[in-house]
Amino acid sequence: MSLRTSLPFATALTALLLAPLIARTDPTADARKAIQASYDHADAAVTKKDVNTAVSNRTSDYTTTGPHGETLTATQEREALTQLMKSLKSIKATTSIQAIKLKGATATVIAKEHADMFLTSPQSPKPAHLIVDDVVQDTWIKTGKGWRINHSKTLKESATQDGKPVPIL
Repeated sequence: MSLRTSLPFATALTALLLAPLIARTDPTADARKAIQASYDHADAAVTKKDVNTAVSNRTSDYTTTGPHGETLTATQEREALTQLMKSLKSIKATTSIQAIKLKGATATVIAKEHADMFLTSPQSPKPAHLIVDDVVQDTWIKTGKGWRINHSKTLKESATQDGKPVPIL
């Protein structure tokens, strides 16, 4: 075999041997992609005021801890969201992953949440413009149904109403 014919053969053989290494996926990148898709799906449901779909990415024992340490169960959160949606004229929500750490079937995610909404009130003919920004730490568990949030903790939260800062309850 001449050098001229052996070089393409060696290149092809090397590519064949390296293909499995190149084809391996990055588990953290895969988790990030799936979890961001779940956030996007929930945000779209919030925009439609569809509470059941918005919280469908939770585990059955899900809990959430607010910025002041108060904890709600999945049922309590669903009830609070249902009441909030009744008072909204419109809402647009977005969530973006800032950091992710994967350990086995558990992902710890730091995410920024942004909600821009208009609240209706019997006391005012004009809807109030409320903007809420959060930083949360979400613990996701990989289940047979995909990634699900098991716990959410609000690390930081701020809000404005009609452009003026308001306290978080």
